[in-house]
Amino acid sequence: MTNDTPYRAPNPPGAAARTERLVVDWTDTESLNRWKRFMRGYYAFLAWVLVLAAVAIASLPAAAGLAVGLIAYQIHRRRTTVQPGFTLEVADETLRITRAGEAAPTTAALASVRDVEVERKSIQRVSYHQNFNEPVPSTSLSGDLDVARIVVVFDGGALPLRLTEEYAPVFLCLERFGKVRTFLRRQGWKPVGEREPG
Repeated sequence: MTNDTPYRAPNPPGAAARTERLVVDWTDTESLNRWKRFMRGYYAFLAWVLVLAAVAIASLPAAAGLAVGLIAYQIHRRRTTVQPGFTLEVADETLRITRAGEAAPTTAALASVRDVEVERKSIQRVSYHQNFNEPVPSTSLSGDLDVARIVVVFDGGALPLRLTEEYAPVFLCLERFGKVRTFLRRQGWKPVGEREPG
């Protein structure tokens, strides 16, 4: 197979352009820290129990109304929580990037994508330790943790586009990074270093 073989066959004349789509869920570093999430939920639950108990002492119907309102709020919050992620669509040599929580997608010519890169940084993890007789957990900083996110770089003066604002552990980011590049290659895209000069 020669190097100039296209990654996909062109659409036959007169045929409608087919839309190819890749949906990527994103698990950020915060959501992976189960102990931290548990501790936040635990202390929030304790605070609400104390508030409900105080209201119940004053008025039992008011406490019941507050409890119903709190349950309704939690259900609404779970339903409206946006799961981090992004969707890539390619149709007619045009790339459309829709990021979670954004109303308007970003559109660019597929040929204007110079490269897809990984942006990395190191963060310090906070560990929580709580003994049975301690009312509040003690915290300590552990070693640096490498996290990353995916960035699309365009030709010209266009700013790079981060596919998510949230960082993920490097191994998860690299897995999704491979999926993004493979998807774009299937649509005929090549990074700038592999393009024919001219």
